[in-house]
Amino acid sequence: MNPETSNLLLAIGAIATPIISIFGYIFIFQQINQTNKSLKTQTHSSIYKLVFDVNGIFIDHPELRPYFYESLPIKQGDNDYNKVMNASELLLDFFEYVIVEEAHMDDKIVAGWKVYMKKMFRKSPSLKLFLDENKDQYNKTFLSFIYIDM
Repeated sequence: MNPETSNLLLAIGAIATPIISIFGYIFIFQQINQTNKSLKTQTHSSIYKLVFDVNGIFIDHPELRPYFYESLPIKQGDNDYNKVMNASELLLDFFEYVIVEEAHMDDKIVAGWKVYMKKMFRKSPSLKLFLDENKDQYNKTFLSFIYIDM
């Protein structure tokens, strides 16, 4: 191979390499964006699936609703105590999931859930009771969120 051809190939390589790299970075960036959108959609779907499950508790057991929506307190020994504590755990686990998965959700959706969670926590002595007795099983980020401004 003569020196001119060799220099031409080196020049083409020097120009082509950054161009190919740029296209590669653009492709990777698009793939990451698509993956993030897909993850947000999956997380959003998971959240709403859980909401239907949680709502099912109140549909199947309407007697529990006042403990969560009407500030009715519960004491150990009450007939519905175990059901209320189980429902409290389920709700708090759901709330924690929303906070833990917040980075994978649309900000507007998270903001709405945060308002709902705070409202529920303020209104429900049962949620407060369960969480106070079981703080050790919840994420610190969730605990910081739920107790702030309380």
